[in-house]
Amino acid sequence: MIDRIMERSKTSGRNDDNLETLTKRFETFEKETLPIVDLYEKRGKLFRVDANRGINEIFATLEEKFREYK
Repeated sequence: MIDRIMERSKTSGRNDDNLETLTKRFETFEKETLPIVDLYEKRGKLFRVDANRGINEIFATLEEKFREYK
């Protein structure tokens, strides 16, 4: 992920696409968000989607998952 964002930083114009900010983002994710993800996973209310595909493939997967969830 770091490689992807650092590559994005070359053209994004975002001044927060730097290693220091990314490190802080990851630390915040691990401390504040990951426990919530774990909770929903334990409750069987989490599904993971591979986002390294085309947008149409991702959308189709999400659409299928939401239909299953109903």
